[in-house]
Amino acid sequence: MPGKLKAKIVAGRHLPVMDRASDLTDAFVEVKFGNTTFKTDVCHKSLNPQWNSEWFKFELFNDLNRFRQSSCGVKFFCTTSIPRCYRAAMVHGFVEELVVNEDPEYQWIDRIRTPRASNEARQRLISLMSGELQRKIGLKVLEMGGNAVVGYLQCFDLEGESGLVVRAIGTACTLDKVSSGSAPNTNTHVHPNTAPASNACNSPSKDGKE
Repeated sequence: MPGKLKAKIVAGRHLPVMDRASDLTDAFVEVKFGNTTFKTDVCHKSLNPQWNSEWFKFELFNDLNRFRQSSCGVKFFCTTSIPRCYRAAMVHGFVEELVVNEDPEYQWIDRIRTPRASNEARQRLISLMSGELQRKIGLKVLEMGGNAVVGYLQCFDLEGESGLVVRAIGTACTLDKVSSGSAPNTNTHVHPNTAPASNACNSPSKDGKE
């Protein structure tokens, strides 16, 4: 049966610098599903933009499953300890992945682009690469039998002729939700050999997302 999907863009955190003059960026978000695309307003000169957008609504149809390779259901946590209200049923091991793409700033078309258009093209590409990388990590976690990534960390690099490189690491786990009558697990840490040592993360949420 047909259905509806709603999405709301709240905020972004720790975005990469796109304007070298101010060490800031003009950020926006595009949300696309099928042939429908929505775009937020541009949040000028901020690495931690706030949008709190209206709800973007999409019509869903069940005659075509374009997302059968989706990693939906896998939760991503940037902290290296097991989040509150969860307990670790199993730690499956270390996962890593990278995505490489040409930097649009160095493509020949940039000769006729304005700097703003180049920045928008790069921001759009970084967003797509980040989502693709998270999906690949999520698929690896599902193959290992897990349902979450703890200590998730994304790193963005500009590597000359290689273009834009996005890397991600984390620890694949199976997490169980702690019932309201049980004390949350706040002292469990993943093994240092299977998780990044830093709590910092370029992912949009530090609490967790699917």
